Amino acid sequence: MKKPKVLLFLLALLTFQSCSDGYYEVIKKPGNDDFNFPGNYIESELKVDGKDDENEWKNVKNSLNFGSNNKANLRLYRGEQALYAFFKVKDEDLQVVGNNDGDDVTKGDSIEIYFDFLNDGAAKPQQDDIQINIGVHGRTRLFVGTGGEWGSWNGLIDYAITMDGTLNSLDTDLDIDKGYNIELMIPYKQVGILKDSAFSIALGCVSRGIDSTNQTLDYSWDGLVYDGNFIDPQKPSSYISYVNDSYYLKANAPKDNISLDGYVYTQDKKPLANATLEIDGKKVTSNSEGYYHFEAISPNKNQNVKITKDGLKERNYVLEEAYLKDTSTNKVTHDFVVIDDNIKFKTLISGKVKNPVDGEIANAKITINDDVIYSSVNGDFSYEYLLNDDLNINVSKEPYNAGNYSFSLNDLAGNEAYDIGVIALYSASSSFTFGGARTTCKIDGEVFRGFDGINFIFKSQENLINGDHVELFIDTKESTYSRDDSDYRIDFSGDGSINIVNFGNGTNTNVYKSKIKTKTYLLKTTYYIEAFIPYEFLKITSDEIIGFSCGSYKQLTSDWDGFAFIQDGFNDYVAPEYPQEYLRVNIDNGLYRSKGNDITPYIIYGKVSDGNTVINNAFVNNRKVNEDGTYKAYLFKDNNTIECECVGYETKQIIVDLKDEKLINLDIVLTLQKVTIKGYIIDFDSNEKLANVKVYLKDDPTNYVISDSNGYYEISCTTAINAELVFELVGYETTYKTIAKQALIKSYENKEDYEYNAKLFK
Repeated sequence: MKKPKVLLFLLALLTFQSCSDGYYEVIKKPGNDDFNFPGNYIESELKVDGKDDENEWKNVKNSLNFGSNNKANLRLYRGEQALYAFFKVKDEDLQVVGNNDGDDVTKGDSIEIYFDFLNDGAAKPQQDDIQINIGVHGRTRLFVGTGGEWGSWNGLIDYAITMDGTLNSLDTDLDIDKGYNIELMIPYKQVGILKDSAFSIALGCVSRGIDSTNQTLDYSWDGLVYDGNFIDPQKPSSYISYVNDSYYLKANAPKDNISLDGYVYTQDKKPLANATLEIDGKKVTSNSEGYYHFEAISPNKNQNVKITKDGLKERNYVLEEAYLKDTSTNKVTHDFVVIDDNIKFKTLISGKVKNPVDGEIANAKITINDDVIYSSVNGDFSYEYLLNDDLNINVSKEPYNAGNYSFSLNDLAGNEAYDIGVIALYSASSSFTFGGARTTCKIDGEVFRGFDGINFIFKSQENLINGDHVELFIDTKESTYSRDDSDYRIDFSGDGSINIVNFGNGTNTNVYKSKIKTKTYLLKTTYYIEAFIPYEFLKITSDEIIGFSCGSYKQLTSDWDGFAFIQDGFNDYVAPEYPQEYLRVNIDNGLYRSKGNDITPYIIYGKVSDGNTVINNAFVNNRKVNEDGTYKAYLFKDNNTIECECVGYETKQIIVDLKDEKLINLDIVLTLQKVTIKGYIIDFDSNEKLANVKVYLKDDPTNYVISDSNGYYEISCTTAINAELVFELVGYETTYKTIAKQALIKSYENKEDYEYNAKLFK
């Protein structure tokens, strides 16, 4: 059963009027749908009636679906003097809040459209940012950005609404609601744009309904997800761009053609005249000062730049799309270097190799292109480089992760000396996993210390959208069972937004002051969130221990799941509400459980050997020793165990007596793992068992055994290397057998002998 007529009031008088097609539409008075009331600039090009029966709407191709289950759809049409928007919304329960005059638009069935008309992508709403809310009953909210939030806007717009259903009916048996349409017109002069101007938008949709008791009303909000990214209406920087008649993420949006100019130099920074530069079929020539200029270069793709000149090698550069678009004007300036083989220009490259905790690193291997040098005792290095290409440097030293660095020829040109600064060698990161229960994302994490802060990396096979986020809990200073001002919760969303809570001081709404950095991106099928938390923000130094816990949150289902740390065979849950239970990040990035945060560690150092020979492939507390067998480990009073492991050797655990001395020398001597190889020796032809066969290891012929009268032998060997057995008997060919160390290790681990029966040939 449909309602006959309902009276509403909005700015001007609104009425619902029955139509022959079964819709109810809003009629505005005075001015009706011609948008010609006093103060208006134009007459409507389209009939703003909430119907899309005009050819202009039928020919529009730019369609956007948004909201849960794509319940809402938007189309845009660029008229000659105004922008038009048409919304189709599926809604099986048309509801607004009680009294229409007192209705809050955003708590009833309504649409929201947000504009960034300058397309400048500010972090917060600015004066060029407009928010328009229209309820199904015809009430509106119009906002403009104030630089930090939204304020009232008095702009002139026109709109009309048609409904397929009955508003606020609770008779679900007789009233069949299907949805509503909203048609909107915004004159260009009201928002300061032209017909062909690029701008950005975000969208929202509110749904109100009744619960199972058929009485209580509730409402929910849905936004726009575009290309896997949630488009946050409160952040114009996240809006999608509308260019011509297509939608783009801001980073991918096409821009107008740009000009490109700059200078061409040789490697000694001298101008190169009469060089030919070619881009996309366009050619220009550098003048006597090396200056060149291109007009009308597209920034919407990578551009290949070919530079040629008689007598010189051709030089090719790639100017990436992101670089060409990264300009507030329509001009990009870029210099190029072309190599002249007749010019022998050298620059003295210098730098220093450091670790954030250990400081300067001596004897680091530095590979510069094809040459190898080593850092000094102070971590310093220098190298005279003949400029003929970009500079590529690889730096390595165990147990640190190797680092690769590149320096542009453009930056090096003309410099007789070039200090590249600090080359960082980081300790290996530690990995952990959390989330994945119920509907939450499973997250793989990494953590490591940098020079200025702690780095976390979160990886997922699912994008974090629509409010989904990672929760990182950090504990500093001395730990208690209750959270205080030394404890933080930091939420990282897939859209790059951050929310911070300090449990002593509440929510930090001024996130930009925190200096916390985050980067989100998709690499193949994995979504990455890289987070950097400064020591300054945490009020700690680089050598202080922190504790942490994590959680994965799913907005749609309100599900949360944390993580467990596997230690000593137990899968222990790391409860975020109890800082003393947090997982600790050691100075060398190792992970361990502890009841508190010791600020100053005990440094344990020494050498690993078998008593005579250095062992350089051992691991001490999960970190590989140096090439000379030396190691450094960090311990605390409630975490005072050194564990040394090496393939082929007995694992050794040492409980260190931690007293007042913070620097402790501890050499570690490992014992070889031994396993017995046994079996019978048989004549190949007769199958008779052979006695008096000499059996020994190829590398140790003086230590041999003789098979007994039954042809049986036993010999002991280490699991550290492959066992190369030799079988010798007068009248028989000497026989050799190699047994892989992996097989020997397996026998050792299973606490069993390795069996091998040999056959000898005459």
